[in-house]
Amino acid sequence: MTHPHMLVVIDHHETRVYTTEFTGAQPTALRPYDPRGELHHLHHTSGHFQGQRAPEDPQYYAGIAALVRDAGALVIFGNGKGTSSAMVHLVRYLTKHHVETADHIVGAVVVDVEALTENQLLAEARDFYAGEGTGDDGDTKERS
Repeated sequence: MTHPHMLVVIDHHETRVYTTEFTGAQPTALRPYDPRGELHHLHHTSGHFQGQRAPEDPQYYAGIAALVRDAGALVIFGNGKGTSSAMVHLVRYLTKHHVETADHIVGAVVVDVEALTENQLLAEARDFYAGEGTGDDGDTKERS
């Protein structure tokens, strides 16, 4: 079943996926694999990376890809920019490994995920789909 609109809200602690109607939507939540119960960051912290950032967990992004594969249009909200952004990693992962899904991304928007309530996030998504956001080329945009 194709969902006309989907919203992914991602940071390094969890991902919430909302489908179709955003009013009263209940998200599907994904959290990174965390066998020690520390849940500090999405990326691996073990190993020797010689001062470089540890690689992201591809299985986590594969799980998100499975949840959004039926999106007709997909908008992604996340914190930060560049290599520190889980949103950027997700967009890159989908572009490389799930091209058909990546083709449905209509926007990747920087928002303060932790500061906004669920209702505010859903309102931002409704505004995005109703306004200038649809037809976006997938570039990261910043919204306050």
